[in-house]
Amino acid sequence: MKKVRLTYMLSLTFLFALAAGCKKSSAPNPCDDILSEGMPTQVGFIFIDKQTNENILLSKNIDTSVITITPLPLDINLSRGVIVKQPGSPMNGALMFTIVDQKEGTFKYKIDIAGVGSTTLSYTNKKVQTDNKCKAYDINIADPKIDDHPFIVTKTGSRLIFKVTL
Repeated sequence: MKKVRLTYMLSLTFLFALAAGCKKSSAPNPCDDILSEGMPTQVGFIFIDKQTNENILLSKNIDTSVITITPLPLDINLSRGVIVKQPGSPMNGALMFTIVDQKEGTFKYKIDIAGVGSTTLSYTNKKVQTDNKCKAYDINIADPKIDDHPFIVTKTGSRLIFKVTL
């Protein structure tokens, strides 16, 4: 009798443990494995001399140490810009840096080149609804412009390229 009772108790314990340990899990979240949303938006500035039609940064051998980039609002993190020096590349002589593209609002960057002049980039980030269940909205850069000089803007991938006449 004791043996039957012990076997019965062990069987019940085993079944209870089996039932508790075999819960079905919820469906996996397809968004869990997404690591990155893409490259940050870069802007490139090719400054053209209005009198000679030459690339100012190349013809005057400008170094980034004499270029000041001031973001507005001032609480924006900014890494120093770089000048592309790759002969034959359409970006040769362009000042490149990343801009804010992850939050809504209006943004400006003032670019001062010592001994040459200054210009101001402005744009607005707008929230746009998407059909992607992992990312319900996206931020689009709208109306990028140079406030104080003639310019042409083109977009290639995640880059906005401005040809600015100074």
